[in-house]
Amino acid sequence: MLAADALARATGEERYAALVERWWTFTVEHFVEADGSWLHELDARLAPSGLTWPGKPDAYHATNALLLPSLPLSPSAGVALRAGELGRGREAPAPRR
Repeated sequence: MLAADALARATGEERYAALVERWWTFTVEHFVEADGSWLHELDARLAPSGLTWPGKPDAYHATNALLLPSLPLSPSAGVALRAGELGRGREAPAPRR
């Protein structure tokens, strides 16, 4: 999703933006719970799974999915955050249910 977002912003090609929308919709429908927390693993039937690890041990992927699109493509995320550039990318899609 983040690669498609970066390609959409770098190239302006609608096909990448369409992939972001499609994958974001899938994410919200299947990974985001009603309380806003994220499931970290689903089985082949898209049901919550704990095969790799139980529970919700980290928020790394959810944080990146929401944070990185709102940063500019360059400089790196850490440098951009330190420079106060949050919001200079594009706004992450709002979760929809």
